[in-house]
Amino acid sequence: MNNLVMAYRVVEILNAHNEVTDLKLIYEIAARGGTAQTAFGIHLPGIERGLIDTAATTLSIGDQAPVGLPAESGQREAVFVLAPKLPDLAKTGQRWPCSFFTLPAGLPP
Repeated sequence: MNNLVMAYRVVEILNAHNEVTDLKLIYEIAARGGTAQTAFGIHLPGIERGLIDTAATTLSIGDQAPVGLPAESGQREAVFVLAPKLPDLAKTGQRWPCSFFTLPAGLPP
């Protein structure tokens, strides 16, 4: 089985017309299992890909400097691939069967 548990927070900035003008998505891997080279992305339903300000769309991982995050090509709506290979992003340094992890219950991610 290939599974992923993500903790996330969404921060929306609204204008006087109650329209979203800025969106900040914060994700943290809470648990990872399985051996497949899976990816992780997000889809913003109802948001046309062409409406995204690509100059202002960035991805930050840990302490690394933000990098541009283009919307996925070939999609009508906004789709972003945040991690093309999750096992590369969530390495434990251990070999099978101890290469997966779960945050302890009750601890914030």
